Amino acid sequence: MKPYFKFRGIKSTDMNILLRDWRPILLPEKNIYFEDIPGRNGSVSFDDETRRDIIIQVDCTILGNTREEVRVNARNAERWLSQKGQLSFWNEPQRFYIGQVVNQVPLMKYIKYEEMSLLFRCEPFAYFIKSMNEEIVLDDDIPICEQITLDRATAVHTITGPAIIQVENNGAFDLQPFMKIEGSFTNLAIGSLVINNPLVNDTLYIDNENVLVYTIKAGTRVNWLPYVSGDVLRLAHGVNDVQISGTNLNFTLSYLSRERW
Repeated sequence: MKPYFKFRGIKSTDMNILLRDWRPILLPEKNIYFEDIPGRNGSVSFDDETRRDIIIQVDCTILGNTREEVRVNARNAERWLSQKGQLSFWNEPQRFYIGQVVNQVPLMKYIKYEEMSLLFRCEPFAYFIKSMNEEIVLDDDIPICEQITLDRATAVHTITGPAIIQVENNGAFDLQPFMKIEGSFTNLAIGSLVINNPLVNDTLYIDNENVLVYTIKAGTRVNWLPYVSGDVLRLAHGVNDVQISGTNLNFTLSYLSRERW
């Protein structure tokens, strides 16, 4: 198999582009700051537990049988690479990045090919191709050596009363999950996140990472943050015990996030 990268759902080989090399990022840089204090050994660090964008360099070659064909393929690549999208590579098809090309792209011209280097600025993490509530089947593009739980049942729960549920995060980083609640409750607490407003046979969305809580009416979000208090939910790597409490609980709770590496 020829090495390739996939961007916006299209393989580079389908665009007559050969992947020569790419430089993966093992860890994104932390947003951590250091301050020296007179009279104190060493420095004080301030860590807000966030990560910075990463830059992935992709070196590739535009192919063609003639000089004119190479030029046409280069123009097609220009249109393909001009927007933001999902980026993945042939040797890790089970993970993708979200980014866009940010550099000026000069072309090294030869008779039947042109070389170029692309700099993709991406969100800090690679995401698993399946969300936490999606079942993994044999036909999925996931290497057999991938260390991830095939049983995704811990991401969907039926809640009819106070309970402690287990949710597994197979990713390498903590996750502030996106959750969907379908059903009813009078009031609800998920961990230390408290909602004091009744839900009646409706769907409530909780975006812990972006601190959004809402329903959707006639295609428009209805903000529930005025009814919310406490801290957002954070899932560490591995199995997490999540406490559910409240009154008149009768709903299904789904975790829709993708694990991160």
